[in-house]
Amino acid sequence: MNCATENKVIALILKYPSMEKLLEEGDYTRQRKAKSRLVSTFSVCYWLVVTAVFLLYTFGPLGNGQARYSWFIWAIAGVLYAAVLAVLRLIGNNK
Repeated sequence: MNCATENKVIALILKYPSMEKLLEEGDYTRQRKAKSRLVSTFSVCYWLVVTAVFLLYTFGPLGNGQARYSWFIWAIAGVLYAAVLAVLRLIGNNK
């Protein structure tokens, strides 16, 4: 390929996502955007609660202030997060 062809290919690759947004196709359909808002809202709330639990467990009245003893909270939270997202997607697909 010569330089002019490569530039045209790059320009096309960069413009395609913009066209999808404008035409509301692919990931930008109204239904997917609504689902995305639900997942985004849930994610923010979930991770804020997990962080609060971690801080309370680590530095709270019964905590010892050493995060090395409370790392398991992040592992459990990550697995639960994936499971809850899968359930949300199943519920969203049924509607």
